Amino acid sequence: MLSRLESIFCRRKKKESMKKPIESFTFKRLGKEYLPELMDLQNEVFATLPDESLLRKNTVETFQPCFLPPSVVLGAFYDGVLVGVGILLYPDEEEDLSLQAVDLPENAVCANLKLTLVKPSFFGNGLQINLLNRLEDFAKEMGTDFLCATVSPLNVYSLTNLSAVGYQKNATLKKYGGLERLLMVKKL
Repeated sequence: MLSRLESIFCRRKKKESMKKPIESFTFKRLGKEYLPELMDLQNEVFATLPDESLLRKNTVETFQPCFLPPSVVLGAFYDGVLVGVGILLYPDEEEDLSLQAVDLPENAVCANLKLTLVKPSFFGNGLQINLLNRLEDFAKEMGTDFLCATVSPLNVYSLTNLSAVGYQKNATLKKYGGLERLLMVKKL
């Protein structure tokens, strides 16, 4: 049974969706010049959340390393407008989720699926899964063995989408000031 928070989130997503075929979107790797659009997209997503603890709000400073290779910031565009973004981060030790994972091989090459955001009016178009799959392709090209992601156990859509593309729960963590997050891991 869905909690009140989850049911509000579900209704809001269904009501605001603009269905388009996936072929009507273009995808491209983004440079730092897209930071203002990325921040605007993040703000728009946060404005529609029933509870901001469902996601981590990033600053310009936390996004900066995401643009440095081999990390990838991938944008989804509709009619030239940024409507989705996915970030694959090859982190420093401080951000490395694999160090908190259970039973990963010691010398494995790991990356973080840092974030996926989709403009609320484009929910329901399969953009999150499409971004996840495309980022996974980048990770495979880089010789990555495992992808790690954290997700709020209350973020039903992200948790469902991560599971749908093969991520499995590895651990439960306290992150971002004590918020519970599931550590999801996928072997490539």
